[in-house]
Amino acid sequence: MEFTLSKTSVDWVRKHGLRFSMLLPVKKPGSYYVRVSIQDTASGKVGSAYQFLEIQDTGKKGLALSNMFMITSEDDLEWMRSDAVKGNSEGVFFPMVQEEEIRSPALRTFKSGDILNTLVMLYNADAKAIARSEIEVQTVLYKDGKELFRGNPAAITPNDVNSSDNSVPLLRRFTLSSDMTPGDYVLHLVAIDKKNSKKQEGVAVQVLGFTVIE
Repeated sequence: MEFTLSKTSVDWVRKHGLRFSMLLPVKKPGSYYVRVSIQDTASGKVGSAYQFLEIQDTGKKGLALSNMFMITSEDDLEWMRSDAVKGNSEGVFFPMVQEEEIRSPALRTFKSGDILNTLVMLYNADAKAIARSEIEVQTVLYKDGKELFRGNPAAITPNDVNSSDNSVPLLRRFTLSSDMTPGDYVLHLVAIDKKNSKKQEGVAVQVLGFTVIE
């Protein structure tokens, strides 16, 4: 996939970096190692990055959570809701030159006082349990193994459900405290079906690490 930047965009990208999205269709659930490389065709320079992803098997019983992602805004949810990759075996690439100074969520580095937006998809949530407010989500923040913050459990409502596939997008927005010290942090998100006594079916957990810098 190749694209060209304007002179104005090149100057901006040199200062802030290039953000892009890729929609990659997968045939089976499981654990995947995703590696992306990019080349400047003018200079020949190449850079790459990788991440491990888990595609949940939604055919199994019980709650399931997708990987947790850091996003720039709630508009990023539209990539997940769109039908852009249906019937496309090649994948879709979206370069985005954003003419505003937003710290890239891909770097997972933030300063105290920054806003942190996260997105995770909940699957297999029972419609009746949702209607009875029996499924709750909670966030917990850790640093060096110590709990720093525990949010109040929030019930999922029928309005939260994505009608196309009955998944539930869980968008969370945090303002990092001004007294957060530099270092590595881990954000836990827990989904609980309070009426399901089987732990492996009634509880789903995802974690996401990020770094606070000076």
